[in-house]
Amino acid sequence: MGQVIRVRTSLVVSIILTTLGSNAAAFGHPAQHRIELEDYAVYSVLINAIRPGTTGEMLLIREKTSTRLGVPLVQTDELAPELLEDFRLKNVTAFRLENQFNLANKYHIASEAEEREMFTGIVPIITLSRIGFNSMKDEALVLMTLHTELMNNREYFVLLTREGEKWRVARKLAVIR
Repeated sequence: MGQVIRVRTSLVVSIILTTLGSNAAAFGHPAQHRIELEDYAVYSVLINAIRPGTTGEMLLIREKTSTRLGVPLVQTDELAPELLEDFRLKNVTAFRLENQFNLANKYHIASEAEEREMFTGIVPIITLSRIGFNSMKDEALVLMTLHTELMNNREYFVLLTREGEKWRVARKLAVIR
């Protein structure tokens, strides 16, 4: 009897996971297990443009992406609905970041344990969301949080645009506090 229950439970979990993956694919969001290289290109342009401190200073980047979907954004009417929807769908689950950044500063991908050990407020910690793209993949939306001192966090959405093969920061969008 115990084996039957375990088999049924495993089957149910397997069906749920398969359904979730196929539903994501049906909405144009295939189940991914890694962040794409294009995302790292966007992250790198963002961090290099809005980096805290000076070039050469060490940055800590949080190991997992943020899933804070409740952060209110103003000026949403200026953004394509598909961009906002892609952002929302991608940020349901946190993803692990890898050493794929091309930054002017030295950086370290910090686990939660390392972060607790290393964070003194002197070395900034950057938290990134997953990136939402429009259908043409020439606009990207990212939520970036910069932790600089205890209780002194700066958080903002950043819209980036691609011109040819290069990404650039178009503008910061206000977060409602």
